[in-house]
Order: sequence, then C-alpha cells, then structure tokens
Amino acid sequence: MLKIRKAAKADLDEIIAMCVAHAAYEGVEINPIDFPKGDMSSLIFTKEQVICLVAENEFGLIGYATCAEQYSTWAASAYLYLDCLYVKQEARVQGIGTAFMKSIQQIMKAKKLTHVQWQTPQSNHLAISFYLKLGAKEFLKSRFIWTP
Repeated sequence: MLKIRKAAKADLDEIIAMCVAHAAYEGVEINPIDFPKGDMSSLIFTKEQVICLVAENEFGLIGYATCAEQYSTWAASAYLYLDCLYVKQEARVQGIGTAFMKSIQQIMKAKKLTHVQWQTPQSNHLAISFYLKLGAKEFLKSRFIWTP
C-alpha cells in the first residue's frame, strides 16, 4: 500500500542513499561518506519553507521529493519549486510519481502559491514524458552554477 508522507528524522539515512542513487541516475557522483548529513537534517526538518516527502510501501521507502517556496519576479508571486523527485528503479511506472505530484499540488494550494516549477535533465526522457502527460509546460533554459 503506497503512502506519501512528510519525511521523519528516522528516514534521513535512506533519503541520503536515494539522493546518491538519484545523482548517479543523472550522471553525478556523490560520496555518501562526505554527504552533509547535518546540513540536510537542519534544512528539511527545521526550515518551514523546505518540504521533504517520502513514498513508502510495505517494503519501506521507495522515493523522495523535496520542494521549497520561492518567488517569481516575472509573475510577481510566490511558487513552489520542486528540487528533486526520485523513485527507486524497481518502483517506477507504478503511479508513485503521480502520487508525489498530487501531494505537491496539495501543498502548493494549502500555502496559497500560484504554481509549481522544476527542471530535469534533457536526457531524462522518461521524466519529461511523464511531466508532459501531467499537462506541464516545458520551458527550455540553460542552468548555471557559480561557485566563485
């Protein structure tokens, strides 16, 4: 039986393991030993604007999603930014992504935000197809990271 719920502190090690798997799926290597566990814990369990959801079935955690409130200058409104949505390989194409998105939509509405934004690598064709089937609109942009 699938359950989407807010993450608990007891879930942190499994969330980190899924973060590592998610990064690997997108071609990025994260060393779980170096993962900033304390920083993640303080972000997802003490910051009101940051939300971490987990998907759970009878076998344990099978996915996670993180989002945070942000502001759009162009829309002159606050929105929910979906940073990560990951479902374990063995649990994909079973409606878990849809369940996550419905939960995220409920959070957006409860917080009186205008919309949800997110991004996914162009190589993630399965995710892009899923999002388009939801009715999401695709905006192509380049993403930059600057660490001077």
